[in-house]
Amino acid sequence: MNRIIVVVEGQSEEEFIKSVVAPYLLKYSIYITPIVVRTSKNFKGGIVSYAKFKYHVELILKQDKTALVTSMIDYFRLPNDFPHYNDLGMIENPFKKVEHLENGLSKSIGNDRFIPYIQLHEFEALLFSDRKGFQEYISTSEDNFHQMMKEIDAILEEFDLPELINTRPELAPSKRILKIFPKYNKVVFGSLIAEEIGIEKILSKCSRFGFWVQTLINRFQ
Repeated sequence: MNRIIVVVEGQSEEEFIKSVVAPYLLKYSIYITPIVVRTSKNFKGGIVSYAKFKYHVELILKQDKTALVTSMIDYFRLPNDFPHYNDLGMIENPFKKVEHLENGLSKSIGNDRFIPYIQLHEFEALLFSDRKGFQEYISTSEDNFHQMMKEIDAILEEFDLPELINTRPELAPSKRILKIFPKYNKVVFGSLIAEEIGIEKILSKCSRFGFWVQTLINRFQ
């Protein structure tokens, strides 16, 4: 059986993997299971230090000798003790920054069954792959639907690539959505919007995310 365990940062990523990524990979006879990173004995979610993240990944690799292990974590809030983090000031291209961090993770973990993936900004950036996801869920609950969709369209026009949507903390993808759509709940709406868009559209619009998914598929071809 072709199996992947993906270490995710929180419940919204966990649900996205289960409801959107897993059905797609199943077409390739690949089974993917998300595990929310454990930050303490009684708490899951968020990454507080590289040491705890590394321990969690290495424990999974040790306990499961046959599965491929990967990650879906957010660069935006990454602790500064991650490998190669101190080099980032010398790199201008945002995609090159996360590639550099991923290379550092690969070297630090040192296991060829581990394929690191760092999301450039928040998971919500993927939701800007197409307006129809927002259109579906905003239209069912808001009276000022047309104005809200104009604001969504303005964001889509501002950025050529959804993965680049973030200019400063208060303009992170989730903050932009909440400003327009105050009822937005990451766990509830995130995956529903992504399902409405369709993973094929997300893969085509989000090149780093698409490359990661294809890399996982290629490991079993």
